[in-house]
Amino acid sequence: MHGSERYLMGNSNKDADVSASRILKFAGVGFLAAVIDYAVYEVCVLTIFSELSFKQPLSIVVAGAVSTIVAFFLHSNITWKERDPGKFGIFKFFLWNILIIEILRPQLTVLFDLEFFHNFYQFVYMIVGWVPLFSSYVFVSSTTSYVLITIITMTLNFIFYEKFVFGSKKQGENVDVKSVGKSRKEQKAKGKREDHGDK
Repeated sequence: MHGSERYLMGNSNKDADVSASRILKFAGVGFLAAVIDYAVYEVCVLTIFSELSFKQPLSIVVAGAVSTIVAFFLHSNITWKERDPGKFGIFKFFLWNILIIEILRPQLTVLFDLEFFHNFYQFVYMIVGWVPLFSSYVFVSSTTSYVLITIITMTLNFIFYEKFVFGSKKQGENVDVKSVGKSRKEQKAKGKREDHGDK
């Protein structure tokens, strides 16, 4: 096997490891953002906006904004720390999340409430219904629907963040195989010249 082939194979393995690691970091940050979203929502509903008649919608907006900002900075510094989101990265991040929350999630909720999916929920309930936690069909159907929606939205989020928000690689991440091979040849030639000079 040539050196360049070993180099490319090593790089492809490294890219696979990075991708797996990135997915795990993405899931971890997503979980933490969800916890923050829920915590801020509860604090707003129970204390900050407790006297207002529209406390729930306002609390949802505030909690969503806080968790989105936190998620962006965590993804910037953990999940895609070697990437440069650019000066419009946070705006694209916010716009995409607004579209997901305001348009896609409601549409998916309607989709997963169709009769076909209720048959699927019945099947799931038949399998897990013996567990005390899942003894309620309503709980099983709503939880299964939520899981399906979360899987779809998180997958789309990862793809969008990877391609459009954190798509620009920082300096030093790109490695040109040709330039590496050329520099190796130059080093060998330089070494030979030095050997001849010593003799």
